[in-house]
Amino acid sequence: MLPDGRVLYTRWEYVDRSQVEFHHLWSMNPDGTGQTVYYGNLRPTS
Repeated sequence: MLPDGRVLYTRWEYVDRSQVEFHHLWSMNPDGTGQTVYYGNLRPTS
């Protein structure tokens, strides 16, 4: 839980992406609305 009440979570839904790259932390409201990327690596590091 974040201080403002949102839920912080990870998820896996990428079929054709690397198992190491492109993972994000997501946040959403407790009622399931407002899902958005909280922080993540949008590009490969190399």
